Amino acid sequence: MKPGFTSFDDGLDEAPNDIGEVIDEEELQYLKELKELKKNYREAYKALKESKSETSFSQQAIDSLKQKLINTFEEWYSDTFEEEEKKEDMQKSSTKFASSGRGAINASALSGQKPTPGKLIRDPEMDEDMEDDGPQ
Repeated sequence: MKPGFTSFDDGLDEAPNDIGEVIDEEELQYLKELKELKKNYREAYKALKESKSETSFSQQAIDSLKQKLINTFEEWYSDTFEEEEKKEDMQKSSTKFASSGRGAINASALSGQKPTPGKLIRDPEMDEDMEDDGPQ
């Protein structure tokens, strides 16, 4: 072989006109089949890359929506239950204040909000929600 050979002569000393390799019918059929299989492989690989890209995009969208859901839930939970805890704490402190003889102050008046009606509670033995009217 010579250094610097080209793909045409494969490094052999033969001249281009002297290449007369004869292939039989069976080998020709294998070459055609190989060419077709390579084409199919390229198409399948391209489809795989596109599917991976779509999957990655979808996973990012899912992750983003999960985070949005979590943030929205935490905000709702905070607004719903932490404000109730603050109101209860204020009511407890006003009860302590009233029991100390200094006079009672309505916790809803302090917060500037109207008193809320009873909250809904779930009776596990019934199929319906019942309204809790508060302490009786």
